[in-house]
Amino acid sequence: MSGQVIKAGQVNIQGTFADFDVNIDIVPHPKYEYLVTTAHKPEFTTIMKLQDVAYDIKDCPPSFHAVEAEIAEDYWPKGNHTFGRARLTDMVLSRVSRGICVYGTWIYDMGHCCHPEIHPAEQLWWSDSSGNRIKSNLNVVCDASRRFWWRSQMDDGTKLKPWAEPPIKGLFAIAFEYALPNAAATASIGYNTLKFEAEYIQHYNLAEYPNANQTYNLVYNGKNIVSFIPNNNAFKVSFEHVGISPEDNNKIRGFLVIETSVGKTTQIATQAYYPGSNPPQLVKLPAGSDPSQAPQALEKMFFKKEEGHYYFTVTQSIVRNGTPVVGSASGGQ
Repeated sequence: MSGQVIKAGQVNIQGTFADFDVNIDIVPHPKYEYLVTTAHKPEFTTIMKLQDVAYDIKDCPPSFHAVEAEIAEDYWPKGNHTFGRARLTDMVLSRVSRGICVYGTWIYDMGHCCHPEIHPAEQLWWSDSSGNRIKSNLNVVCDASRRFWWRSQMDDGTKLKPWAEPPIKGLFAIAFEYALPNAAATASIGYNTLKFEAEYIQHYNLAEYPNANQTYNLVYNGKNIVSFIPNNNAFKVSFEHVGISPEDNNKIRGFLVIETSVGKTTQIATQAYYPGSNPPQLVKLPAGSDPSQAPQALEKMFFKKEEGHYYFTVTQSIVRNGTPVVGSASGGQ
């Protein structure tokens, strides 16, 4: 979903339903208004009546106009919360009255009048341009609230897969368009390369891939027309849906696709006793198993799950022989 940020902050709610998440209220772009207009209507729920914090039916609005994107960067156990502001909070505060894009699980929150949420908001991104440079902030988060990690947390009956179970893979497809230079100009002054370069901001439990820290080039007629410089081993990289523009045969379009992974799940045992069994019932689980293969009651005995996040930027610019070029952001001459 894309839209405009109207409010952002980090909450500090203690009690039965403790909540220390980063919350971002977003008025959807017209294309996504249906997420609000067709969503669950405001409702004063039974869950709200049972909360430690006193709610009243008048606390629910007559209608909703924004979607709340919610994610926890860090985790504080209930009863032992030292309030501190997450790095993500600082970054999204800079987006108030500006655009943002969010990807995650679509829900309505019965603890807060059934208002519409993207929770957890696993991917958040935005871009700003200056001259021929476009800087994109790209953020991937494996929710640290630990509320959507285990099968025991999912509703009985449907037994949904825990949707925030680590690791979480972030996939970003950055569109590009490259204007092909004419032969005469190439012979005299060379050709431009559309360069994308990643810059690290912050991470926790970030996966690394072997030999991934290298420059990735899209080559056309022997020339590196598009390049990506990762500056670390955190990405799987590909160029996809590349082809001649149907509107202009002198332009090449495509997507730079980068994938990264945060958070981790580790198998910590290959056998465990079933709780309360008499005589004791030993359950064995081969090394390398998936958490879904363990009996639900034993999942936490067999596996350890940890949150994670990665915040980084990708800057698009035009270079010729390694030197920045002033001009349009589409490459070429």
